[in-house]
Amino acid sequence: MSLLILEIFTYSKLDLTELYISREIGTNFEKQQFDISPKDFLRFAKEDLKENNDRGYINSLTNSKRAIDCQIDETFEILVNSSDNFNPIVKNFLKYFEFEADIPIKLQIINALNLAPSLIISKFRTLRNKLEHFYQKPSTAEVKEALDVADLFIRSVSGKFNSVWYEFKITDDKDKFEINFEFDSIERKFKIKLLKGEETVKEFYLDANQVEFWILLRLMLSIDDEIEIQETFKILLKQIGHPIPSDKINIWLYD
Repeated sequence: MSLLILEIFTYSKLDLTELYISREIGTNFEKQQFDISPKDFLRFAKEDLKENNDRGYINSLTNSKRAIDCQIDETFEILVNSSDNFNPIVKNFLKYFEFEADIPIKLQIINALNLAPSLIISKFRTLRNKLEHFYQKPSTAEVKEALDVADLFIRSVSGKFNSVWYEFKITDDKDKFEINFEFDSIERKFKIKLLKGEETVKEFYLDANQVEFWILLRLMLSIDDEIEIQETFKILLKQIGHPIPSDKINIWLYD
């Protein structure tokens, strides 16, 4: 738990019952990380489907899964510079969310970051289970559904990355203090500053080895959705151990 975030809320005495979050600077995070991209695998799956035979169907199903796997790994390369070996602390972030049984941790994180809806995650789980039955021939309908799931998954993540507000700030209607959050996409960490007017009162960084980093990622990736902002901010305050009851918290989006 980062006492620093709790400290800046305590020090600033921001009115947590009437907070405002504003989007400051945005950019495109959609950057190809591997020689073969998720959209390449998706194109292969579509071409395989056109063969209209058992081999084509099996290859299409496999490439649909590869498209999703590639998109997942590319996402983590962009956000945390690693698609494996997450710090176990990430589980302290995931405990605030519910998942179906047998959902791999990467998919849990993708879902918890609000990058893809639960329905698509569930459909991919079904696809993954079908591929474990190596000697079972897929039906045409199953292959087409897998292709649709892969397409929707990639569109969902790409849509989020197409315009990311990597710098945002939180303040209240008193305008005495503001907290500025900036995600450094090179260093993969958040720079957090408490400002009083033009003066920087406190400044620190959070990276993927600290649990609040993950909830700030979710906040950044959900910043166009006022409902998600509200829920995400409540989780953040729970994580840092702030004593305010969650039903008292209100945070509004403004430009």
